[in-house]
Amino acid sequence: MASVIRNLNYDAVGLTHPDDETWSEHPVSGEEAFIVHRTPDGEVWLTLRSLTRASRGRWWWAFPVLLVAQKYYRRRDRLALKAT
Repeated sequence: MASVIRNLNYDAVGLTHPDDETWSEHPVSGEEAFIVHRTPDGEVWLTLRSLTRASRGRWWWAFPVLLVAQKYYRRRDRLALKAT
């Protein structure tokens, strides 16, 4: 379950995914936030924040490899956003 947060003072809207809702068999555990900001001059910025740690259980051994994959996908997504 995600939570939508709107900050009227800063003209920002965010979507969060807290750690306690991560699927128990998921290989990583953590939190994510997707925040859209609008500046006074009308520009729109997207901020992605992620905290990741190894989950408990059988996936802990693969955590270093999963971090490399996560960096790859973040870079791919960032390049895709810049291209639009």
